Amino acid sequence: MSAQAYRRYAAECREMSLAVADPEARALLKRMAIAWTYLADQAENSPQTPKSSLEQQRESRPAMGLDFDKLTPDEQRRVLDGLDLNG
Repeated sequence: MSAQAYRRYAAECREMSLAVADPEARALLKRMAIAWTYLADQAENSPQTPKSSLEQQRESRPAMGLDFDKLTPDEQRRVLDGLDLNG
């Protein structure tokens, strides 16, 4: 898949997460958006050497461990858009 397709899926997950009332479903959609964004970044940065599924899982664990319920809505959007919370 292309980076553009991954980003489209990430955007869809972000949109759905904002419309879902159930906190567990919202958190899952946010984690899915992060995973799609990660895949898009990988596709853009190293298309000639794709990483294995296991490598992707290992590297994505820190981002997936964020507790979105403790972040403000602005911080959540920044994380989902791939922006640094400290910057």
